[in-house]
Amino acid sequence: MSQHDSLTGLPNRIMLNVRLDQLLIEAERHKRLLAVMFVDLDRFKYINDGLGHEHGDTLLREVATRLEDCLRPGDILSRQGGDEFTLVFANIAQEKDVNVLVERVQEHLLKPFFLSGNEL
Repeated sequence: MSQHDSLTGLPNRIMLNVRLDQLLIEAERHKRLLAVMFVDLDRFKYINDGLGHEHGDTLLREVATRLEDCLRPGDILSRQGGDEFTLVFANIAQEKDVNVLVERVQEHLLKPFFLSGNEL
């Protein structure tokens, strides 16, 4: 449990650092690239304050699920704490491939979330 987030079950910052070190070594060995994406939810405090922490936790779990859907084998998603997530896309052949991954994440997160009849 010391390496995973208790709310989402995702790797936490400690586990991310361990895995990222491994991926950097592999990327260098195989002459491949990595992309690191940091996701921070805007105005998340208003969700907790307005709808309550239970709904905020539900939203964080739903965001985690959507982000997981963006991963490919070998990629990593972690929750840094609060409303912050980090994605590491491994084994990238060319820089332009990152754009496709970013667009996939945006597409998944731009769809509305629904909590207790509220569209977020």
